[in-house]
Amino acid sequence: MLGIFRFLKRYGDFFLFLLLLSISLVLLAQNRARAGSVINRWTFNGMNLVTEKINLIGNYYYLNEQNRALQQENKKLYEQLYNRRPVLGIPKGFHFIPAEVVNKNYRSGFDFIIIDKGIADNIAPDDGVVSSQGVVGTVRALSNRFAKVITIYNPQFTLLVGLPQSEVTGFIQPDYRIFPLVRVTDVPFEAEVSPGDTLVTTGNSLIFAPGIPVGRVDSIRIDTQSRTKVLLLRPFTDFRRFRLVYVIHHNLRQALDSLNNEP
Repeated sequence: MLGIFRFLKRYGDFFLFLLLLSISLVLLAQNRARAGSVINRWTFNGMNLVTEKINLIGNYYYLNEQNRALQQENKKLYEQLYNRRPVLGIPKGFHFIPAEVVNKNYRSGFDFIIIDKGIADNIAPDDGVVSSQGVVGTVRALSNRFAKVITIYNPQFTLLVGLPQSEVTGFIQPDYRIFPLVRVTDVPFEAEVSPGDTLVTTGNSLIFAPGIPVGRVDSIRIDTQSRTKVLLLRPFTDFRRFRLVYVIHHNLRQALDSLNNEP
């Protein structure tokens, strides 16, 4: 709906001009029979242009409604999928809250995005955010109706990721210098991992449900000082194109955080 208002605000004067011009030409044609056929043709073309633009607005609104309906269906499927997986030590109760991106920051890669859900929608700081492709980031700041999300490319973002069906894990450490890749550190030297392997969320701290795709290993380096492997990961989410996201909220996470933060 916000996109429709922006479209009307931007092109409303143009449509009004076309409408008034068309009416003027019709009146002129009625008084000048010789030019009537030419002007009527111009009027016909102008009215068709206006009709076409109006239809585009209607189609845009219809597609938005369809996308929202599909998003609600996906929400149900995600909750069924990620809450039924038996993962040791991770309680069920992940909720997927549909949201829409209203702004993106392109200053240094993709630092953060703004979404149209906030405190009123039961969203909390550090809730995970995903797209249909994979991990996007985590909630950093909130208002009643909106939330600021730092992305997987933001230097403040960190996440424990791992190989599916494996105990191999590492920590994501974003670095602008290797954008659009991110670095995964602290991977054991003896870990069996290869370029092309997929890394997923582990469910650690209940920020993300376990098993959500994060990215594909692009290349591997050896840290000779720490005797560990460093993975260069290409995130699955296309930050240039995505618009619909899901905020992941677990009711027990804040209680778990408070216990972890106790001295």
